Amino acid sequence: MEAVKEAIKPRLLTEQEAAVYISMSLSYLRNGRLTGKKKTGLEPPKFKKIGTAVRYDQATLDQWIEALPEATHRAELLACSG
Repeated sequence: MEAVKEAIKPRLLTEQEAAVYISMSLSYLRNGRLTGKKKTGLEPPKFKKIGTAVRYDQATLDQWIEALPEATHRAELLACSG
């Protein structure tokens, strides 16, 4: 059974796996789910509930990362957040 688990790459990630995947803390994801926004004003990634389990779709996380603003300096980011 372990070999099967290792061979299959899960599409849905636990909150711990999602935090590692996006290089953010677990508390960032949890706060985002509870408040809908982080102090930075960025929308948190969307999640799914399966019963009591919280899961993050890898494709959704990839889209969230791609939608993040990019800048060469801080002033440029501030102009984006408007």
